[in-house]
Amino acid sequence: MLADLHVHTWFSDSTRSPEEVAREAKARGIGIVAVCDHNTVAGHERTAAACAEAGVGFLPGVEIDAGYGAGFQHILAYGCDFAHPPLVALLDDVRRAMEQVSIDLIDRMRADDPRLDPAEYAAYVRDPSRGGWKGIDYLRYKGYEVTYPACMAYYARYGCPAGGFRPVEEVTAAVHGAGGLAILAHPGNLLPADAFDMHLRQLAERGIDGVECYYPFHSPPVTRACLGFCHAHGLCITAGSDDHGGFTEWVDGVHYALGEVRVDAGVLRLGRLI
Repeated sequence: MLADLHVHTWFSDSTRSPEEVAREAKARGIGIVAVCDHNTVAGHERTAAACAEAGVGFLPGVEIDAGYGAGFQHILAYGCDFAHPPLVALLDDVRRAMEQVSIDLIDRMRADDPRLDPAEYAAYVRDPSRGGWKGIDYLRYKGYEVTYPACMAYYARYGCPAGGFRPVEEVTAAVHGAGGLAILAHPGNLLPADAFDMHLRQLAERGIDGVECYYPFHSPPVTRACLGFCHAHGLCITAGSDDHGGFTEWVDGVHYALGEVRVDAGVLRLGRLI
């Protein structure tokens, strides 16, 4: 049974509805799919129903931004009680932090473009079918080029980096408190290659239960390093495509599409998840 345990819906920043995710998973022969929208679980109910109708297994999850050193990491949480109050509060805090970055961006950009109006932005309703988050969709509405990753240049140019997140150890503690497992997402994207194993050890000390070893961006050496670390430390092994539909389907020649990482669930180490 093929598993893709890192997929997004338009409840965060994908162009796909939950129903489209379920149909695409079925068409690509995926036996179990996990929706891990960014800092929200709002799409779980619809996706569960759509997957049941399509005959695809569904694992609810969430991808949480977490502070690490001077930067951040992404933590995939599975097997949680997603109504657990401390976890709900943490997700609310992270969403507010992420939204504040876009609020700050629009406010700073208006010095160069008076068409941008913070009050209009506050009332603006994002079109989820276009993908991306509210700040990006508002800029699209105003005529800006917002393809990914080029759109991130606006945040850099106006000094609005992502931040204000809870430390990794607080995120993993909240996930564990909700009865779940905390998996480090796509470490090959975010960890420096020259100290890769050291950072994996530090993150394990901060409570991660496993690593997303199979991932479109990961080279064979990175995949082997992740697998070796998990086997050596008894950690979970997962696989995910990070599918966002058309919003980030191709980035620097890498294809982030549902089922792109074709790994049988029997090869993974998923603990009690499935």
